[in-house]
Amino acid sequence: MTAIERWSGASWPARKPLRVTMLGLRGLPDVQGGVENHAQNLSLKLVELGCEVEVIVRSPYVARASGRTWCDIRLVRLWSPRIKGVEAFLHTFLGVLRAAWSRPDILHIHAVGPALFTPLARACGLRVVVTHHVLNYENEKWGLAARALLRLGERVGMTFANGRIAVSAALASQMERSYRVPVRAIPNGIGSPRKMQSTATLAAFGLQPHYYVLTVARVEEAPARPDRGVRAREPRALDAGDRRRL
Repeated sequence: MTAIERWSGASWPARKPLRVTMLGLRGLPDVQGGVENHAQNLSLKLVELGCEVEVIVRSPYVARASGRTWCDIRLVRLWSPRIKGVEAFLHTFLGVLRAAWSRPDILHIHAVGPALFTPLARACGLRVVVTHHVLNYENEKWGLAARALLRLGERVGMTFANGRIAVSAALASQMERSYRVPVRAIPNGIGSPRKMQSTATLAAFGLQPHYYVLTVARVEEAPARPDRGVRAREPRALDAGDRRRL
């Protein structure tokens, strides 16, 4: 059981709701991005637990007409330029100053880039949780200066945060080895999938239940590297054991 779950189940009737501010994402609802999807689902669950959740979003991604609340989550639009490599840092800086004024119980910073401002948030007297989503500095789309800043953001985020989360056990272990701090692994989750009763979609592609393999991937901007390739294997027929394992 997490600290928030223990707090939500406590028997103190006069206890004030835990106030959580999210920072580091572009926006919600339904803004494309892994961090955005993670924060959206997490915010909804925190509201269910009785927390007051505020998300500081970037103005280019959330229209003013979308309103100030969504599903009982308060949306705070702060200006940011839509410039690659600049918007996240500038918006996070302004978001930390805003949180220093609003004084949430927890400032939850997502991703290692925004985590660069963890020391500033701590200097403002805020309790900070940092979630590490991915090793962004390994992405070839970033230049040397950007990679250095991302690595620095990871270091100060892991070092100065009150609490640290990684979205996989492997990433949590890597951070613990690198910075000698406790990191809790909390994998990304999904909602319960809706079970389809009809096979019409499969039939449209000439497929039968249990006799196909689905591969989900995404297209990266970075050029392909030979050392990250996948060697093809000769196709073969699936036997009954293979189908059971699938």
